[in-house]
Amino acid sequence: MTYSKEKKYKDFEALFRANYTRLYFYAFNLVNDQECAEDIVGDTFSYLWENYDTVVGDVSPLPLLYSLVRNSCIDHLRHCDVKSRYASNISQNAEQWEENSDDEEHQERISQVMSAINQLPPQTRKVFEACFLHGKKYKEAAEEMGITVNTVKTLISRALSFVRNKTEK
Repeated sequence: MTYSKEKKYKDFEALFRANYTRLYFYAFNLVNDQECAEDIVGDTFSYLWENYDTVVGDVSPLPLLYSLVRNSCIDHLRHCDVKSRYASNISQNAEQWEENSDDEEHQERISQVMSAINQLPPQTRKVFEACFLHGKKYKEAAEEMGITVNTVKTLISRALSFVRNKTEK
C-alpha cells in the first residue's frame, strides 16, 4: 500500500508522538542507559520511516516497534557483555604483561600487535585507535570521522580480526 507523502507524514507523526515516550521507557528499563535508549528508539523510528510503505498496512505497527526496540536492546546488551569481557581480558593480560615486562617474548608480542595495527588501512586504523587507544565510544568516533556507527562497528570488527590473524602463534 502506497501512502501520499502528506498522509504518511501525518500518520507517522501521530504514531511517533503517541508512542515515543512509552518505547523510550521500555528501552530504558532494558538497557538502563538514557542515551542508548534514546538512540535505540530513534533508530527504530528511522527504520519505520524508511520502510513505512512496506511495514504499515491494515495492522498497527506498534507490536513491530516493540519487537524492534527489544531486539536492539538485546543486541546492545550482548555487545556490552562482549566489551566487558574483552576489557576484563585486557586488564588481566595487562597485569601479566606488567609482571613480565622484561620478558623478550612479551616485547615481541607487543611488537607484533603494534606492527599489525600499523598495517591497517588508514581509516580502519584511525577508528581502531580512537575506540581502543583513546577510549572513545563508537558514536563519538563516528561523529568525529563523519561516518555511521555501523561503519565504525564494521571497521572495528575487521581490525580486530586482522590483528588477531597477524598475531596468532
